[in-house]
Amino acid sequence: MMFRLLVLSTVVVLFGCTHSQPSLSSKDFTLRVTMEHLPKRDAWRATFHTSQPTTSLVFDRQVNRFRAKNWKPLTEGVTIIYRDNKEQIISSSPFQEASFEFDSYYEMTPRITSSSKHSMTVVSSCTGHLNACLSRTKNVISVEFSFVPRTDERGIVLGAVFNSANKWMDQTSRGTYVYFGTIKPMTTKFLTAIIDPKLPKWIYNKLDALLPMLFEHYAKEQVNRLLLGRLYF
Repeated sequence: MMFRLLVLSTVVVLFGCTHSQPSLSSKDFTLRVTMEHLPKRDAWRATFHTSQPTTSLVFDRQVNRFRAKNWKPLTEGVTIIYRDNKEQIISSSPFQEASFEFDSYYEMTPRITSSSKHSMTVVSSCTGHLNACLSRTKNVISVEFSFVPRTDERGIVLGAVFNSANKWMDQTSRGTYVYFGTIKPMTTKFLTAIIDPKLPKWIYNKLDALLPMLFEHYAKEQVNRLLLGRLYF
């Protein structure tokens, strides 16, 4: 049994994001999103790649219009507007690729921030704010993300550590948080953790010693419960 934990400034980050779905007439539509952490400033580049030409993409998470306010279009003819109570990417002509740059956004939204800064070398960002599709229906689509850290960074997504461009498929439509930073993660069979080095030394040492044992214990307990369940039921 495997547990994965991301510890940032002693805060455990677990997050689910909702996701809009394509129209029934667009069942073959797929979306890829490339997310790059830009060097020298606290900013990002997001590029949306669609399998079909389209003139609009609708974002699922409708919060406080931070995209329309803060995202800078890099693709000619493409912009973000707020229309019909939805933030959406629109273009005067069909496109299959649209890029934007934007600073990390730390202000509170009705549910959670799009990015979280935990130390001078750590930042995490929510993929759910990048989920978009053609329209809203009851069908769920998968979104393929490509994460590109800076040259001196590591990345972590759902416990998997990467040092260069890494792909992750959001098949649940819920999204997740992705970590980018220079802190070396703690990795064990049951745990992937980031401990903020700015914590008081005694707290840091306690976490460094206890977290691996704690999650090994939880993993064994879970296995034991599963075995007991098979015996009694």
